[in-house]
Order: sequence, then C-alpha cells, then structure tokens
Amino acid sequence: MNSTASIAKLSKRISDSVDFVEIDHSCSTRFRNHIKYGISRFLIILDSLQSKD
Repeated sequence: MNSTASIAKLSKRISDSVDFVEIDHSCSTRFRNHIKYGISRFLIILDSLQSKD
C-alpha cells in the first residue's frame, strides 16, 4: 500500500468515526447563545444609559 492509499484509508476511518452533524449542531448552539447573551447585554446597557437622562 502506498502513502496516498494509506492517507485515504485513514481519512475515511476518521470521517466515519467523527459525527460532523453533532459538531455543527454544537457550534451553532454556542454561536446562538453568544448572540442571545450579546443582545441581552446590549439591552441592559441601553436601559442604563436611558435611565441616566
């Protein structure tokens, strides 16, 4: 077996063992949580600035 075939076989084994859908879901969830946190922080800051007027 040459090195190209070995790399292809190893790549196939890795892709079979990794659940890319689960990785994508967890990354999407983390990103969504960051957005929600940012929006809630923005509203708190906006409210505090308006109350100073």
